[in-house]
Amino acid sequence: MFGHHDDTIYGYEWGIDEVDRSDTKDVVGMYPAMMSFDLRQIEKRKYNKKMYDKMREEIIRQHARGGFVTISWHADNVVTGGSAWDTINKESVRSVLPGGPKADEFLALLDTVANYLKSLTAADGTQIPFIFRPWHECNGSWFWWGSDFCTPDEYRALWKLTVKRLKKDGVKNIIYAYSPGAYIKSEQEYMARYPGDKIISVLGVEGYAIKTTGSDADRQRFIKASRKSFDIASAIAIRKNKLLAWTETGTKFNTDTQWWTKALMPAMEGYPVCYLVTWRNGTNRDDDCFSVYKGHISESDFKLFARNPRIIFKE
Repeated sequence: MFGHHDDTIYGYEWGIDEVDRSDTKDVVGMYPAMMSFDLRQIEKRKYNKKMYDKMREEIIRQHARGGFVTISWHADNVVTGGSAWDTINKESVRSVLPGGPKADEFLALLDTVANYLKSLTAADGTQIPFIFRPWHECNGSWFWWGSDFCTPDEYRALWKLTVKRLKKDGVKNIIYAYSPGAYIKSEQEYMARYPGDKIISVLGVEGYAIKTTGSDADRQRFIKASRKSFDIASAIAIRKNKLLAWTETGTKFNTDTQWWTKALMPAMEGYPVCYLVTWRNGTNRDDDCFSVYKGHISESDFKLFARNPRIIFKE
């Protein structure tokens, strides 16, 4: 399934007030089969209600058309009051675990998340199923839950606390994805902080082509690094009977007119990837777009990519 983050909320040169708009649909006449959304800043007392109302509406629309939904969470740091990227406090994870000074505040935050997730209901009142991907890129150290700021056991405890609380709060129809980060070098690295088979259903791989020039050398570097990650993750997924997904990818500062068919497709060829998610298209800057849009340099190539029988969209 082809996926795109925030696909129907905003896109290149259009914003939240437009209805039934999609950069993907503008190009190929179809929506992504997988849509990605994020719970960033849901913690704020004055969070963007308009954005969250719009996100709920688009999740309901995606479910109604037979598409799938994945939700990530760039959780603010409740210890410092900063963003997910605020790593100034090196013990933030320990502080939110049971017995920590911020444990109760963190549980209240999880209750807020649960209340929103339970509001994602279909016309018949049932909760809409989705894949939840919190605490991602844990092998790096740019988020407060990163590898420099907690032990593997503390990281797994964060996961278990999250799952236990959401379940207690009545969140149903949820499965979890684990995606440690980009360009994993070994199975040991990939599994170092794995929360466990009883929690995880989807094993994710991440990897972007940030500054590709369109040269064969650039494409081959991207393909080689991506396939190394897929070699590792797919072997684990097959052995554990888990789904495999490309949970984040895309290209930025793109000058490659054939990136979709000459780089992205060869990178995942032969692996049992059930979905891929390209990251968002920023509204006002073409250098903040990670997928295709009308007039994009790779628009024609994306149309060829979309005609590949392996790639699934939704009408």
